[in-house]
Amino acid sequence: METISYNQVKLLIRGRGKFDYLTSTNGRPTEKDEGSAKWEAENSMIMSWLINSMDSSIGRTYLFLPTAHDIWTAVNETYSDLGNAGQWFELKTRLWRLKQGEKTVTQYYTDLKTLWQEVDMFTIMSGVMRRTGLCFRKWWKKNVSSNSSSALIRN
Repeated sequence: METISYNQVKLLIRGRGKFDYLTSTNGRPTEKDEGSAKWEAENSMIMSWLINSMDSSIGRTYLFLPTAHDIWTAVNETYSDLGNAGQWFELKTRLWRLKQGEKTVTQYYTDLKTLWQEVDMFTIMSGVMRRTGLCFRKWWKKNVSSNSSSALIRN
């Protein structure tokens, strides 16, 4: 099974009009409330979407949480560590290794833009900047010499 990204899951759930289950604005009703059965069914469906979007070995660890909001929060706390050196190292490595090679200019640009968006995602989640590519370009200027960046573009 292929896992999907945070943004893909968010789009799916927002598109179905159920994002409030993740943000807890659609809180769990009491068992006596009229909408309780409907809420439980929808919550279970969203929990299933979340768990099925993960690698099975990861998803299993969230099976026993009671609500979609609890799963969403736990996953974000576990995997959205913005200071995670491993994630940054992996992303920087992918940026350094990216070369046009046999790719068309369009495919190379798409790959590069995708990496910029991943860098933006780290920064956006920390509330710094929101424009696609801007965060990466500032990071790039700060961390990479102009000689290295022109070498990356030529390759």
